[in-house]
Amino acid sequence: MSDKTCAKCGAKYDLAVPNCVCGSTSFVGQTAPDHTPTPARTVMDGDELFKTTRNTLWFFTLFAALIVTFSLFNNANTSDGSSAANGAISDFRANDESSTTVYQQQVNALWATKDLLKVIADQNSTMIHNQTVIVRSLEFLALLLGLLIAGLGRAAFLHQSKKRQN
Repeated sequence: MSDKTCAKCGAKYDLAVPNCVCGSTSFVGQTAPDHTPTPARTVMDGDELFKTTRNTLWFFTLFAALIVTFSLFNNANTSDGSSAANGAISDFRANDESSTTVYQQQVNALWATKDLLKVIADQNSTMIHNQTVIVRSLEFLALLLGLLIAGLGRAAFLHQSKKRQN
C-alpha cells in the first residue's frame, strides 16, 4: 500500500506524508488506539443521488400544494351583511318620519324592501361563494391525499422488490 485515503475528505496521499492537504491525520483503514478501523466515507452513486433529489422534490411539491390548499380556504368571505341591513332599516325610519302622505310611505317601504332584498341576495351570494371555495379546497385535498397514498404504495412496493432482490 503506497498511498492512503483521507477519512475526512477522501483525497489520496502518500504514506510518507503525515497529514492530508485538508489537515487530517486519520485515513481509511487506520486503526485507532482501541483497534477499531475508521469507517470509509460513503459517497452516493448517481442512482442514489437521483432518488434522494426526486424524493426531496416530491416533499417540497406536496408542501407547496398544501400551502395552496390552505390559501384557498382563506378566500372565503366573512361578511354577514349586518351593517347593510342596519343601514337599510335606519334609512327607512328616517324617510318614514318625513313622509306626509300614504304614497310617500308606500314608496319608502318599497325602497326599504328593495334594500333588504339586496342584503339577502348578497348574503346568499356570499354563502354560495364560500361553499364553492370549500368544495374546491376539499377536492384539491382529496387529490393530494390520493397522490400521497399512491406515492406511499409505490415506495412500499419498491422497498419490497428491493428486499427480494437482495
